[in-house]
Amino acid sequence: LSQLNSTNAIMRAMAAQLSPHYRDVTLIEELKRLLKEEKIWFVRLEVIQALGAMEVKDIKEPLAKIICHARSTAEEKAAAIASLVTIYEDIDDKEFTELLGSKRAGLRHLACQIVSHLDLCEKKEAMVHLLEDA
Repeated sequence: LSQLNSTNAIMRAMAAQLSPHYRDVTLIEELKRLLKEEKIWFVRLEVIQALGAMEVKDIKEPLAKIICHARSTAEEKAAAIASLVTIYEDIDDKEFTELLGSKRAGLRHLACQIVSHLDLCEKKEAMVHLLEDA
């Protein structure tokens, strides 16, 4: 917890990497704060991955914003998608349809990853039109 507040970015990144082994409520709150405030991209990546590994459900919206934001790096988007996929245990039809029909490519990609991760064979047919997606 103390190293998550270190002035050294490498120490913050390493602390974030170790965080999923503890799953402490205080630690989760600190990681959520870092998700909002951290400026160094490799630390942000570790924070995103740690929160996903801890399956923190209330970070779905901030991660979706990272996926949609034009200034997010490709690595951040990929980490956010991977973290979101681990958080989903199931997806309802309305949410799936919204993701699949989104104007944002990252959210359409997320829909595909969720179907793959959860092995939702019945939803694969709905994704066929994405084969022509640029």
